[in-house]
Amino acid sequence: MTSPATYFIHITDTHIKAPTGKPFLNLDTTAKLRSIFAAVRSLSIQPSFFVISGDLTHEGDVEDYRFLKALLDEESASFGVPIFVALGNHDHRAPFREGYLGEAPSEEPYFYVAMVGDARVIVLNSQIGGGKVEGVIDEVQLEWLRDQLATRAPGGTVLVLHHPPTPNTMPLLKDHGLTNPDALAEVIEGSDIVGVLSGHIHFNSIGVYAGALSVALAGS
Repeated sequence: MTSPATYFIHITDTHIKAPTGKPFLNLDTTAKLRSIFAAVRSLSIQPSFFVISGDLTHEGDVEDYRFLKALLDEESASFGVPIFVALGNHDHRAPFREGYLGEAPSEEPYFYVAMVGDARVIVLNSQIGGGKVEGVIDEVQLEWLRDQLATRAPGGTVLVLHHPPTPNTMPLLKDHGLTNPDALAEVIEGSDIVGVLSGHIHFNSIGVYAGALSVALAGS
């Protein structure tokens, strides 16, 4: 029996800053994110979940993450669905764990799996840190992902990471992708992954990666 269709919303590169900080590029990124949620409310079909594929905040301060968490908790409650987040190159793990997760600060990578009905969401941590614009999926995550994919989800799996695993057409952004796309492809080839969602490059780029649709968005 075929699982029913699952609808979700992909957002990326929100670059949120707490109101006390200087705006990112003089943009009200909070208002822009709110406008996305408002637009989704006007749709005839409502999503089962949201994903945000990294660069959640711009500076990565604890207060920025606390502010973002309050905002997303409010929107999640309003829609009655979860919002899954990944970390990008502008994010910082220790402040994220403290401000967003309410945990002790830690530099451990943030990756996890969640089920929403019959659909599975897998989030990886592709950031390197140290100001690097390129990304990587480390061996620990690759082996963990292999174990997860050994069991198929009835409704398929969506994979979320910040750095696109496919090449892009912008010469200035050639170094902004994943540095080990072949290693990741080897793990997901033939799996139930139906889409690979990313951001980082700030323009829309759509292709095929390891047999799955690969979508990098421009950002909010």
